[in-house]
Amino acid sequence: MPRIDLSELTIADVHTAFHRGDYNAAELVQAYLTRIHRVDPRLNAILVLNPNAVQEAEALDDAFRASRTLRPLHGVPVLVKDNIYTSAMATTYGSKVTVSRPHLPLDDAQVVKQLQDAGAIILGKTTLPDWATDYFSASTVSTWTQNPYDLARDPGGSSSGTAAGIAANLALVGVGTDTGGSIRLPSSFCNVVGMRPTVGLISLDGVSPFVGCQDTVGPVCRTVTDAARLLDTLILPTSPLYLAPKGGSYAAHLLPDSLPGPVHLGHLPQLGADDEAVKALFTQVLTRLRGHASVTVHDLDIPSLSSTLAEASIMLSRGKQDLDDFLQTRVGTSLKTIYQDHAYPPTNFGIPAAAMDASTLTDRDKASNARDALDRIITTHLQQAGVEVLVFLTAGRAAPRREEITPQMGATFPVHAMLASTLQWPAISVPIGFTATGLPVGLEILGRPLSDQRLLEVAFVIEQIIQGRRPPKLD
Repeated sequence: MPRIDLSELTIADVHTAFHRGDYNAAELVQAYLTRIHRVDPRLNAILVLNPNAVQEAEALDDAFRASRTLRPLHGVPVLVKDNIYTSAMATTYGSKVTVSRPHLPLDDAQVVKQLQDAGAIILGKTTLPDWATDYFSASTVSTWTQNPYDLARDPGGSSSGTAAGIAANLALVGVGTDTGGSIRLPSSFCNVVGMRPTVGLISLDGVSPFVGCQDTVGPVCRTVTDAARLLDTLILPTSPLYLAPKGGSYAAHLLPDSLPGPVHLGHLPQLGADDEAVKALFTQVLTRLRGHASVTVHDLDIPSLSSTLAEASIMLSRGKQDLDDFLQTRVGTSLKTIYQDHAYPPTNFGIPAAAMDASTLTDRDKASNARDALDRIITTHLQQAGVEVLVFLTAGRAAPRREEITPQMGATFPVHAMLASTLQWPAISVPIGFTATGLPVGLEILGRPLSDQRLLEVAFVIEQIIQGRRPPKLD
């Protein structure tokens, strides 16, 4: 078997290697499995491995030998968050409630079918906090997942294992879900690219909900280009929102020698750093962006942004309704039962907060009105400033130590990613480097609905300028 250097491999690298005959899909899968067995005991990012992965890879190798044609994700090993149905592997949703009644779906989620149709190999399922309800990784199934850049710190949630696993080069690309920052926060903590696409572009069939109108599946990758290529497959072409990407792919214009600029950024200082180390790094990054010929940065002051955002939140009221409906109809339990039985980690803030939410229909109407007002306010400021996207820190702090995490921290942690979730707009977090103590920091880029391709292009420009990604030292 050839020796394969898995560090920072991209989809393009792998397909080039297949064509050259350097290695095949089965050998690549085996290399990743070997790395997982060596590295993951320190991370605890992967819950279960696909028992059929090698055989699926061998079938893809046979097809390639016969046709010399590669599908878009041919032979690409993918990690999938364990709230997405896979017929070959049980789905736990991160909750011990399912241990006595393991849920082995009869069918794959729609996104899994699309991945497999594109030639991808589902390598395994990744950890998440119970029912994807927390910003941190604690789970009654998997306990804690470790951050690959500091094993004493959390990788973020709720797509905890996907972000940690992709950061640690345990697979080529990953798939997570995002309701209130669940892709972007762990991507920021783990120095990877994580995208929340426009809600409705990707099927949620076979994906457990939290807040249905905010939920979406999205890519977690080490590069913006791979995120774009993965999004090509995840998007459902039959969605009524679908617009074919220009050039035939979301990655069509992501060319290092011809940056898709100029780009006009609106910076929101209100969504800044809560600690000096993150602030110092972000200040340096903004200075570099302002000094680049392809970039303009405008500081925007949006009065009452924080208060309007808080008024517009429906995370708890809709979370209580949508998650409880799912638990009762698909799992045979209820949010109230889980809460009363304390069947969730003591550090989790989402489950007790949703279970105890006392919002009325009047409260929901007020939140809906506030959300509409927030949409108008942000849209107006974008137009007045002549900027196409907003940029700010994905989170105001870097990853916390496990012993710091409490329900109060979960409720108050500065997750700036909530803005996109509340607006139901697309956003992407890109790595912008490390604090002086070596902790990753992410920059969020927020755009109007259906601006997904342009968001990726702007993210690519920033990625090329800042070069903020580096692999963790785990070997």
